[in-house]
Amino acid sequence: MEIQLERAVLGFRLSNEAKGLSHRTIEWYHQNLVLFQKWIAELIGHKPFLEEITAEQVREYFTHLRTDATAYRGHPFHPIERRPLSPRSIICHYTSLSSFFNWSLREELISHSPMRNVPRPKTPKFIPDPFAEHEIRALLQACKDLPDKSSIRATAIIMVLLDSGMRLGELLEMRMSNLDLEHGKVKVIGKGAKERFVYFGKAAKRSLFRYISMARPEPAQGNDFIFLSEEGFKITNRYLAHILKKVSKIANVPKVHPHRFRRTAAIQFIRNGGNIFALQKLLGHETLDMVRHYVELASEDVATAHQKASPVDGWRL
Repeated sequence: MEIQLERAVLGFRLSNEAKGLSHRTIEWYHQNLVLFQKWIAELIGHKPFLEEITAEQVREYFTHLRTDATAYRGHPFHPIERRPLSPRSIICHYTSLSSFFNWSLREELISHSPMRNVPRPKTPKFIPDPFAEHEIRALLQACKDLPDKSSIRATAIIMVLLDSGMRLGELLEMRMSNLDLEHGKVKVIGKGAKERFVYFGKAAKRSLFRYISMARPEPAQGNDFIFLSEEGFKITNRYLAHILKKVSKIANVPKVHPHRFRRTAAIQFIRNGGNIFALQKLLGHETLDMVRHYVELASEDVATAHQKASPVDGWRL
């Protein structure tokens, strides 16, 4: 029996919910698939059946993404831009389509996957852009220009993001019941609904203690989230984006977003002699692939530092 693409996309979402994937992951898959669903309906002039979709159409879709898709559609930390998607964004679309058609095969909704003859797009080497120390100091100084309780909250957010390396979603979902402030750790739910502990040091602990004891409002409806709005509700992506944008403007520091704090935390961990396997666990990565990028950048830092401070060259021997 043939099934329409639209109905199969809904079935894939329900399957992911049943598997217990995180809400963020489910939405990420679904949004990417809905974009594909709308594009191919416009291409062929009607809502397609799943079996109608060909490898040629999928390849044409990736050409569309590379040439005239809209970047940052609805992204809270970046403005909407009419420009080609980045290679890494295209990989995200590839992963979504690949997962969806593999699921369709397992469910026997199709006899073969149109992704079978579509190679995975290549991505250029990823070069992280960590904050410099003076930028972090400027951001923390800028927090002091906010109203009292907002200042304490913004400082705590920056300190926790920078010291723990946690993801945006993990920060927003932090709960009082999972926090062990005395030992500087909190249990978070990472990608794939996997639980892990993340840690923070003395300065971050002090900032978080000040926020909880002096600036955290009375929770609305008794919710357990750590970071709350003035009305006592869990802060959202857009709410946090508004906070960081305000601090960024005061400090005159560009590209202030949660993932940049995560990159900075990882690179500083390596610079300070941290173990890469410990870093892998702290960041919640399943493999060492991404950790290696941070190690490579930290190694480049050492090489650059040596060029500037070479003992022999410095003495002109």
